[in-house]
Amino acid sequence: MDQASNLVKEVADEYSNYFKVDTSEVVKQFDNSIEENLIILEDFCALLDVIRNENTSRLEHLLPEIAEKSKQMETLFSKIDKLELFVKMVKDQVNQMEEELIKAEEIFASKSKVKQFISSLLNNSKPKSPTTPPNKRPTFGFNDIFKTQDYIDNRSGQSDSSEFQQGESSNSSEIKTNETSEMTN
Repeated sequence: MDQASNLVKEVADEYSNYFKVDTSEVVKQFDNSIEENLIILEDFCALLDVIRNENTSRLEHLLPEIAEKSKQMETLFSKIDKLELFVKMVKDQVNQMEEELIKAEEIFASKSKVKQFISSLLNNSKPKSPTTPPNKRPTFGFNDIFKTQDYIDNRSGQSDSSEFQQGESSNSSEIKTNETSEMTN
């Protein structure tokens, strides 16, 4: 049995040599990798601190400029609002003039002597007397049209809000007066 136990001991020793692993090299590589990652992390943290400091200083520098630009934008927005009101007023007056023009074309075209004469020739009948006496013939005239210089100061390129509001209110009252007078005719 001695021989058998010696043989078993030798075989066990040989097998144990197969299972011996030298981890010192792996541990050394792992330690080096950790060191490199810590150095990179420190550099990254330092970079973040620099960025934060720059952002703070830039923010302190740019914040007053941003506030100033914001105030300028508010005045620009106000001018845009006034311009929109002006464009609306012009559109309303153009629409009103177009309606008046259509009415005038209908009235004058239907009462035209030339048209009556041609239709009488075609119908072989006497020309009809005009339904409206010549002295009571309707007259058309356009309302006072706005003047751009009343609303926009050409020298400075800016409109005066009080001028604009005053001009708009007077024109809107003229429009309403003319509409009521047209309805009564």
